[in-house]
Amino acid sequence: MERYVNYHSINCQVACDHNLMIRSTIVRWPGSTHDAFILGQSSIAASLSNGIYGDGWLLGDSGYPLRAWLLTPFNDPTTAAQRRYNRALKSARSTIERAFGVLKARFCCLDRSGGGLQFTPERCVKIILSCMYLRNLARRLQLEDDDEEKIRQILLDEFDDGVNTQEVPTGTRVRDSVVQNYFSK
Repeated sequence: MERYVNYHSINCQVACDHNLMIRSTIVRWPGSTHDAFILGQSSIAASLSNGIYGDGWLLGDSGYPLRAWLLTPFNDPTTAAQRRYNRALKSARSTIERAFGVLKARFCCLDRSGGGLQFTPERCVKIILSCMYLRNLARRLQLEDDDEEKIRQILLDEFDDGVNTQEVPTGTRVRDSVVQNYFSK
């Protein structure tokens, strides 16, 4: 534990699309800040709550609260349909893990094995946001991702499936409806 004394971490909350394009990012909170709190403070949460994006859903892991616009896994699936839903959600969520892997492979300064950024937290935020911007630009220009094996290893090292204990009745109804409409036989 002593090796982390006098070190800072920054929680980066990112949403991407199916093409690995970063669509929303919040890079300003200390690493100890809970993901659900950061999402609750975000403009994307407000927009989704107000129906700005229509009938779409944001996909989250079990560290986020279930909402009508935020689909999370079942903590303890009891039916085959719920298990299929969880597998599909995990598969879809791997897109954001892959986006982070691609980002870290292209910008080694962001990968913990490449060394921490030796700057103030404020400057680190600027570096991280710049890397994300440049990553999107490279994607738009269809520049190839350099190291698929490194990306796979980053994904294996960092995949986390925490436990969510916060569910809301509306979110539960929406998730149950998704399971019924898309994952039941």
